Amino acid sequence: MSKYFVLVIDDQEGWYEAVSPILEELHCVVSHATTPQSAYSAMGQQGYDLIILDLRLAEDEAYNIQGLDILEKLSKDEKSPPVIIWTGHATPALQQKAVWYKAFAFLEKIGDGKSFDHGLFIETVKKALNIK
Repeated sequence: MSKYFVLVIDDQEGWYEAVSPILEELHCVVSHATTPQSAYSAMGQQGYDLIILDLRLAEDEAYNIQGLDILEKLSKDEKSPPVIIWTGHATPALQQKAVWYKAFAFLEKIGDGKSFDHGLFIETVKKALNIK
C-alpha cells in the first residue's frame, strides 16, 4: 500500500486534529504547518503529494488571506502538488481566485473543527491523490 505525504496548512489546531485521522486512514503521512513561514520550511524539507490549505492563517487579522499568497506561489511551480483550499471564509471572489491559481478543489469548513462534509472531504482527497 502506497503512503502519501500530505501537508495541512492551518493555524487552528482543531481543524488539523479533525482531518488527520481521516487522512491517516487513507494511508497518508500528515504534517502540519500553522504559518506561511513554517509551510515554506516544511515544503523545502519534504516533497508532498497533496497540500490542504486554509486561506486565513491568522484568525485575529480580519482581512488576512495569506493562504491565497501561498497558493499563488505554488501555482507558478509546475512540480507543485494538488492544493485543496479548506476555508471557513468562502466568498465567490476567493473561489474565483483559487480557481485562477489552480486549486484542485475549494471546500468549506464551518465552526469549531468538527463541522464539514466528511464524505466530500474524503472523496476530494481521494481524487487529488488518485486513490480508487
